[in-house]
Amino acid sequence: MIDAAVKLVAQKGLDSLTLAAVGVAAGYSRGLPTHHFKSRAALVAALTDSIAQSYVARVQTNVPARSPLEDLLGSIEYYLGDVERDPVQWRSFMAIANAALTDKDAAAALSKVNARAIAAFERRLRAGIEAGQIRADLEPRAEAALILATLRGLAALSLTDPKNQDFRQARAAYLAAVRDRLQKR
Repeated sequence: MIDAAVKLVAQKGLDSLTLAAVGVAAGYSRGLPTHHFKSRAALVAALTDSIAQSYVARVQTNVPARSPLEDLLGSIEYYLGDVERDPVQWRSFMAIANAALTDKDAAAALSKVNARAIAAFERRLRAGIEAGQIRADLEPRAEAALILATLRGLAALSLTDPKNQDFRQARAAYLAAVRDRLQKR
């Protein structure tokens, strides 16, 4: 049912997400999602968490362990490449992120995902500082939030205006900027 919800939200936005619509889109009865999720809020939370966990699993599988700075840069590069590799999941995720401005269920679900993402970037930054690869004068939590916000903005540009954006060039420029900003001098 989550796969059907991903596709539904990617195509029609979060407003189209109802328990009944997910049941129909998944090829089940309209009532099965109500039995399984109990509420739209629970469905939105499960959908958001599923997309995030799927991404984390892909990173763990596809980004090899290296030095702390290279791990961080590798995860940033993977994030940006993943938008092109799996645009349906990313459209669904970005629709949830946009809806979070006015939808309390989306805001609650996204807040949890944001906290985990910022914490993951913060851990990588702290590891790089401890290893002497990343400047010690940076505030890791603030840098982590800045990285996440920039990645989300670049993902939104890639998904909404691909013909007017050279995403590969923007990705390379951002990676160079992050490396330059973080590297110990």
